[in-house]
Amino acid sequence: MPVLTEAAENMAPAGRWTAAAVGWLAWGAAIVALTVPSTVALTTLRIVVPLAPVTISLALLSAWHDANAVRGVVSLAIWGVAEVCLLHPATAGHMCDSSSYGTERRFPLRIPGPLMLGPVQLAWLAAVGGPVAGPLLVGAGAGITGWIVLLVGLPTSLFSVRALHSLARRWIVFVPAGMVIHDPITLEDPVLLQRRAVESIGPAPEGSGSLDLTAGAWGLALEARLREPVTVRTRGGAVRSVTGVLFTPTLPADLLDEARSRKLPVR
Repeated sequence: MPVLTEAAENMAPAGRWTAAAVGWLAWGAAIVALTVPSTVALTTLRIVVPLAPVTISLALLSAWHDANAVRGVVSLAIWGVAEVCLLHPATAGHMCDSSSYGTERRFPLRIPGPLMLGPVQLAWLAAVGGPVAGPLLVGAGAGITGWIVLLVGLPTSLFSVRALHSLARRWIVFVPAGMVIHDPITLEDPVLLQRRAVESIGPAPEGSGSLDLTAGAWGLALEARLREPVTVRTRGGAVRSVTGVLFTPTLPADLLDEARSRKLPVR
């Protein structure tokens, strides 16, 4: 890409090679993730894809002129389209369902709303900061600083990647026995709602007394009403017997269609 190439010309040879290596590794990870869809691939794309617009913006600041400005705007527009495609609910749905087994069908849950107001962005910075900034600083000649950033940043990065990956492992999965709520953020253990116990599934009415597992996610919440109590162990170890649960899938209409096709009562 001309913008990045011109910005790299101002770097020392070691810095250019390091930046190229980091860039190609990120590019390769994205290609593999797109080729082999899974929940791991979804997390990989969520971490790698935002690096591109950030990198282009920094390159523009270091090598600014009119020609580069035009190239930069075009590049940012292209990556903006990529970001929109990545954030579309259908992308998460395809990635999560690609990890399912046999006749299972997975529907991801929306990310909790409060996490979208800063914690997710900070976790992303922590995930990429050390592994990217450390090698670049070493390649630029700031050896001691770079190694410190790398050594301190790697454990933080691993923790943050694990936290981000937990967001990709939240889903409703339809199985022959019924449906399972798999959500490591709100539940200690997955909960099976057996087919015979499900009274109805549909949009949650206002003031519903069902157990809220939405975690404050934005969007349409669905409610699964039960004919008999189900024991649920929420995060923190609290054990509750409930006759209804609320959850917020990314594709509620598709989830209800799947429930109908599996002969579950949809209201």
